[in-house]
Amino acid sequence: MASLYVDPYPPLRPDHREEIPRRYLRLLKACDKDAAAAFERYFPYLSVQRALQILGAFSHLTRVKRKPRFEAYILPSLRRLRDLLERIHDPGLHALRNLVRDLPR
Repeated sequence: MASLYVDPYPPLRPDHREEIPRRYLRLLKACDKDAAAAFERYFPYLSVQRALQILGAFSHLTRVKRKPRFEAYILPSLRRLRDLLERIHDPGLHALRNLVRDLPR
């Protein structure tokens, strides 16, 4: 789910993208409240991890593998990472948040 939520190439409108984890959480709460609590706690971090992974992949594909078509996804992925980091109020992510804020928009 984090891939669908974070990746820049699924053709989803932002409101639809945001609705995916909300609906899943609503369904999960009806079935398993403990699992829903874990999802609420960890999904933001999994989303950040996915955003970092995909930035690394697109950069590698662009620079090392010389596949320039992936370069178009780097800035949108960086914007997504910035947005995700701004939503998590965790002092442990302060340095990463500041680093990403200083990168190109």
